[in-house]
Amino acid sequence: MIEQYEFTALSWLHGKLHLDADEYNLYYLIGNLRQGKYGLYYSRWEMDGRPIWQPRGELRIVQKAVAKLLLKPFPRHPLCFGFSGGSGGRAALPHAGYRSVLAFDLRHAFSQVTHQQVWTALYGVSDPHLSFYAARFVADLCIVGEVWQPLYHPYESGGGFLPQGASTSPRLFDLCLAPFDDQMALWAKRLDLAYSRYADNLFFSSGREEFPGRARMILLSEAGKRFRIHKVRLVEHGRLCRMLGLNLERESVSNTRGFKRAFRGALHHLEYALEHGLDYERAWQVVNGYAGFAVWESLSGDLIGKYQKLKAQIHSLQWGW
Repeated sequence: MIEQYEFTALSWLHGKLHLDADEYNLYYLIGNLRQGKYGLYYSRWEMDGRPIWQPRGELRIVQKAVAKLLLKPFPRHPLCFGFSGGSGGRAALPHAGYRSVLAFDLRHAFSQVTHQQVWTALYGVSDPHLSFYAARFVADLCIVGEVWQPLYHPYESGGGFLPQGASTSPRLFDLCLAPFDDQMALWAKRLDLAYSRYADNLFFSSGREEFPGRARMILLSEAGKRFRIHKVRLVEHGRLCRMLGLNLERESVSNTRGFKRAFRGALHHLEYALEHGLDYERAWQVVNGYAGFAVWESLSGDLIGKYQKLKAQIHSLQWGW
């Protein structure tokens, strides 16, 4: 039986998400998800060995409303870029003037964020924050997999993970990683390094010609306590910037000519696929990859206009909203 506080939180959530209570029964939807009936609401497939959970039906609409109307006011960590805003160029800017870089990725990052972490991030002391029950309900709506709650411990939960493919996962991932970003930034300061994170890619840079071995060992050890990591690489600063398609000066960043040509080619390929009714998913992924490292003020108006036009077209095809 639903308690008064839960009923109040559900009513608030319906209103906040602009959902018709007669058309979208959140109590029924959350109940099904808590019972593990994910097959009713997700299509599961794999891409490059990674499981993709594509929401469908009622859950797809609700998650889009959560992402658009509920999560946007939550602040982005100043050293976090990509999922919640900020380009790869902005992520590179804190490293201007440094000479060597340690970079590594978080392996299958979304699947390492649990129900408890989402609940805690939404219910935490940040401003804004959600009530106890509202935060729990949002976590229920945005997590896939078995979730358990210890008896007599109403503030705790276990299991579940963020599904790659849900519109809510990128923003929630960044919110849950804010304490981790604080920790990495603190270690960078202690070791006289610069730090930033772009999506699930972490960058540390040093003023030395060769990145300090002791700093590398400490950073990999500390990050490894929280996440599985891979693709660890040590590169010269200039080489990394060329890999990212960036010209990085001491106080500014812009895209290289090669990046602009490649981005334009990717947009042309996507446009062709859409015009001829071909499978456009892979082409859209490539375009999004370039867009993540685009420094928009350094790109031409026609290039930006074509990207925005194609983005709106795909948004209409995929979501109709």
